[in-house]
Amino acid sequence: MLDILLIIAALAVAILSLGGIINFNQHVDRRFGYRFFAWPRLVLGGIAVASILGGIGGALGASLGPIAIATGVATILALAAFNIHRTNLALGLIGSSMETALYVAAGVFGIVVALPALLIAVAAAFGRVEPTMRQNHIYYDNHSA
Repeated sequence: MLDILLIIAALAVAILSLGGIINFNQHVDRRFGYRFFAWPRLVLGGIAVASILGGIGGALGASLGPIAIATGVATILALAAFNIHRTNLALGLIGSSMETALYVAAGVFGIVVALPALLIAVAAAFGRVEPTMRQNHIYYDNHSA
């Protein structure tokens, strides 16, 4: 029973967080004409976090590990500086901290979660998904089948 309550609580927090992120993004867009949480920055931040984690975990070896960590940190700081430049200091820092949390999720769960999500996003971007066996003749009265 406790597990079910924890899952419900986690879903409620996730939905409320998503609503807060959307409202924050709309507020910044109205005020500055800038939107946080764009796909190119999310992908770049996810790659930066993945390189940091790869460097810390030792997957890249002793020579490339520190370079990967420094490159990842520099990328995240550059993204935060860009956000602050496009907005003001307070909203830039708040938005950058929220983006960094998403970067961590994208970097850690990137392979497991992002690939199916990317496939769904691509399908949604190119239009609605339709069944493969369409039977148009059942919708038309004058169609001879």
